Amino acid sequence: MPTPKQIRDRLIQEQYQKFVVADIGTFRWCLNRKSPEGVASEKRYDAYSKNPLSRTPPFNQWSSPQLIAPDTAQGLINFAKNRNKKMGFTLNEDNEKLPVRVSECSNFAYHSAGVLLDDPEIRKDYDVAVIGSMYNKKTDQYQHNITLLVPKGTVLPQPPEQLTKENFPSGTLIVDPWAVGMGHSPEHALAVTMDKFAFVRSLFPATVNYQSSLDKTLAETPTGNLSPYTGSVPSSVEHPRPSVESRPPNIPRSSSQPSQLQFKGLEPLPENFTPLLKRFDEQLKEVKKQAISLETRGHSSAALEAQKFYNNLVDERNKFIKQEPNDTNKKAFVDNCSNHIREAQNSELKHARGWKSIFFNIAKAVAFVFTAGFYTKQTTSIQKVNSMKEALNDIKPKSVEGEQLQESNSPPRSPLQHSN
Repeated sequence: MPTPKQIRDRLIQEQYQKFVVADIGTFRWCLNRKSPEGVASEKRYDAYSKNPLSRTPPFNQWSSPQLIAPDTAQGLINFAKNRNKKMGFTLNEDNEKLPVRVSECSNFAYHSAGVLLDDPEIRKDYDVAVIGSMYNKKTDQYQHNITLLVPKGTVLPQPPEQLTKENFPSGTLIVDPWAVGMGHSPEHALAVTMDKFAFVRSLFPATVNYQSSLDKTLAETPTGNLSPYTGSVPSSVEHPRPSVESRPPNIPRSSSQPSQLQFKGLEPLPENFTPLLKRFDEQLKEVKKQAISLETRGHSSAALEAQKFYNNLVDERNKFIKQEPNDTNKKAFVDNCSNHIREAQNSELKHARGWKSIFFNIAKAVAFVFTAGFYTKQTTSIQKVNSMKEALNDIKPKSVEGEQLQESNSPPRSPLQHSN
């Protein structure tokens, strides 16, 4: 069984103290200004926050997650692998482009959970859990995420029950690399007992977001894919051959493997449907692209929802082009597509970055079927499109502020393109 020091030494190799801590601006009171590492971290953040390439969101946007948390062991491992890729920022007075890694508390937790889950010895003796702490009673939000190593055989209290000092399992180790990024010693942040933890006063009550013993994919998730951070891009690092708990691996998705998602094919467009569905087909390509992106980043549940959304729209499209493009068939197409849009909006995709733009553009493409100039009568179908237009305008992203879905009897405009 690995000792806490051995686990700590493995985590120290990830050099968390050299990350740019993107949320220092909100949590400066957590910064250890008495340590050289804390002073250096604040300087890195100040330089980073002034850089036009930085994308630190204001705290009031964090009530909805900026990223969907990985919900499987493989997703967390992939997150750690991808997070070690560096970005170039000017961070010193000599205007040098320095490679840096940027993170905030949630992503520090996901990274360390991935590192721990990838280690076969650690995984054999501990469950890995991710919990929310720093509970704010006024807002009913947990403002911080950390990782726990829980002795095997212990199931943490599941929401809505909270984790408290009274039910905190004996022998559990706390891992908070964000605290290291804030200038605190690894001896008070990495694989430490509760009494030694730097932020113990804000630890409880907490909520459990993930525990590996409850992860049905764990047995099929290989270990040994990650090497300690060396400063080089991970894809250039030679990794040891993976091993797997229990049985030979059915290796899940990684960023270098083909997608495991299954997408239905688009049947060729008849000539008389091309003006109606060209824009719709363009937006379908974007849905497929973003579904694969979610899978690559370890968001397996959201990726499956995106796959389902894509395939539902393809079914409606392929059925529509086999019929006459008359008012009745257009109505069925619009009704069914708008129902699929609403269903997807209420799925896990509602938390995914960039998907409001995708829903908005798909809705515009569906509405365009009625804005091609063939029909001007205010039918029930057109009224439904306008109703959908109003609903989608309510959720349009800030990047398309001022953009409105076309009135169903107005000349069409080209749909805007947005990147995730």
